[in-house]
Amino acid sequence: MDDVQQRLEAFRTAPEGSYLEEYLGDPRVVPFLVALVADPDAYDLARIEAMTVLRLWPPADPAAAGRALAAALRDDEDELVRQHAAMALESYAGDAEVRAVLAAAAEGDDDENVRFNARAALGRPALE
Repeated sequence: MDDVQQRLEAFRTAPEGSYLEEYLGDPRVVPFLVALVADPDAYDLARIEAMTVLRLWPPADPAAAGRALAAALRDDEDELVRQHAAMALESYAGDAEVRAVLAAAAEGDDDENVRFNARAALGRPALE
C-alpha cells in the first residue's frame, strides 16, 4: 500500500489528522472524495472534511463532485452534513442542477443554517 492509499484509508476514519490537499494531483484522490461525499453511510465527519476539500480545491471536471454535493444537500438527514454541502456548492453553482438544489434548500430546508448557506452559495442576501 503506497502513501496515498494509506492517507485515503486514514481519511475515511480519522479525517482530522489526514491531509489530502498535497495529494490532489493523484488521480485516486478526487474520485475518493466524491465517493465519500456520496456515501450516506460513511462517517459524517469524513464526509464533511471531503466537502471542505472539494469546496476549497474544486476539481478540473466538477460535474461528479457537484452532483454528489447536491445529492447530500438534497437527501441527507443530518443538518450539519447539509450545511457543509451547501457551503461547498458555492464552487459548483454555475451548474443548473446544482443551482436548482441550492434554490430549493434556500427556500425550504428545515434548518436555518442550511438555508443561510444555500443563499450564500447562490450569492443571495441572507434574508429575502
